Amino acid sequence: MKERIIIAIFVIFQLTSGLSLKEESGAEWVHVVSPWYGAVLTSTDGLEAVLTHHITNNTEQFWRLESDSCLRHQATNKCLTAQGTEEGSSLLLEEENSENVLQSWIIDELGHIINAGGNNLVLALRDTSDHEGVHVAMRVLENKRNKKWLLREDGHVVDRNYMRQIILSDNELAVANDGTQASYFLQTEQTGEKKMLIFFQGGGLCVPNYPHHKCKKRCEHDFETDNDLDTEDSFENDYERSLCTANKHRYEDARENGGLSRTIWNLDPEINPAFHDFNKVFVPYISSDTYIGRRDNMGNYTEGYHFHGKYVVEAITQHLIEHTWITQADKVVLMGASAGALGAEANCDFIADLIHQHNPDVDMRCISDSGSMYPVGVHIQYCNPQAFMYEGYRIWDARPDDSCRAENEAGTDDDPCFLLNTAFRYIDTPLLAIMSSQDTTMRWCYTDEESFWQAWREELSALARLMLEEKPSMGMYMANCPFHVSSSTTWDYMQVPLLDGEPEESIYLKNLIYNFVYDAGPKHAIDNMDVQNENCHI
Repeated sequence: MKERIIIAIFVIFQLTSGLSLKEESGAEWVHVVSPWYGAVLTSTDGLEAVLTHHITNNTEQFWRLESDSCLRHQATNKCLTAQGTEEGSSLLLEEENSENVLQSWIIDELGHIINAGGNNLVLALRDTSDHEGVHVAMRVLENKRNKKWLLREDGHVVDRNYMRQIILSDNELAVANDGTQASYFLQTEQTGEKKMLIFFQGGGLCVPNYPHHKCKKRCEHDFETDNDLDTEDSFENDYERSLCTANKHRYEDARENGGLSRTIWNLDPEINPAFHDFNKVFVPYISSDTYIGRRDNMGNYTEGYHFHGKYVVEAITQHLIEHTWITQADKVVLMGASAGALGAEANCDFIADLIHQHNPDVDMRCISDSGSMYPVGVHIQYCNPQAFMYEGYRIWDARPDDSCRAENEAGTDDDPCFLLNTAFRYIDTPLLAIMSSQDTTMRWCYTDEESFWQAWREELSALARLMLEEKPSMGMYMANCPFHVSSSTTWDYMQVPLLDGEPEESIYLKNLIYNFVYDAGPKHAIDNMDVQNENCHI
């Protein structure tokens, strides 16, 4: 691999131990902290509860959840009281009244502060447009960060489920499509293990000026003028708004990352045997180039956007090297889903090499979930399923695996560096490929005829077997079931026959990942392409 100039990013962050939400807190005064912006519940006038951005550590910011369920305010000795049982009801401080159920609160394991007055209402931010003096109100219980709280003596957001934003403010190249500064998220409370899971978020891609894949359609939403965050829909739309611009959240809750909350982010070793004790790093997808672009904004040629995915990956890796223990880790796993899977494939050796420059003994592995394995020989007539991807690579000035590029000329129709079909030969770091036999998203130039899809499945299965024959160190999980992103759909209920196990032996995905990460057993599983998996639910 070629030497690279690395730009160091200096951001200081604090990692401290946390209090469990389930822990009995009646004997201690604590801050009630919002993991949305890290602000704390405060009552400045002794009557109304507001949310303020700054921690002052005075009695106006201390609360105690007592055995009778009163959330007591230290400065006034009053109880937090809902003013009604309707959504949007305000909150005040009132003298304790044992018969008033609107003064009764419980905290569930997700951090919701639930009112006993009925209607399933919880304490929530009314809006987040201004960090200073933001009011709280009663909202319907949902798994959203504006409705979650932590009880902590120190007033910090520190919890194994929450990740803190690290902004790469010193790196001019680490930017989103729109030029805003890139960031990543680091787990706020360490697990005690020297293991790190880096996850590349997925989210499709765009190709400037290419029909049906133009970037303006993807990037130009109403978020620039949609400043009213006092709506439930605004929280739902955050994902779309972040496709081409910097993530604006100070914290991320791992439990809100779709199906990942019950799979690779889960803290239960029975549910998540491979990663339950790993420290999490979450990389938002903001470059629309599958993490491999190096193209500056060139006006109409790029539709006015940057494609700097490769620079973002390099900046994040270097920041982790400079500011965490990653070079002393026992294990580092890079994993991506969908577009993130393509990024994991292309950057697997790149990240491993940067880490190994400091410590060649770090055990680094990569997992591609629904990536670029593709049956290129199966398509309708006069349609090239690779055409728009190659156009994207050209406009993005994409940089795939360095060793592959060193041996192969860029820009050819049969470039072996962009699809895992051939690029796997150049990836030295152990790699696990997770695929559906019939991906519901990564598909082009197809028909709905069953004969077409049978040919598709057979070619993909043959490709997987060829890859394992040439490189047995790879892992492979291919279920005969139409879906996209296996780790959130097939985790622990779809067993697939093993090629390297006992006769008739099958395996769940969660266990195959464990075997791959720890060299603990069979890691080659491919379904029968003639019969749909019996646990496939479509």
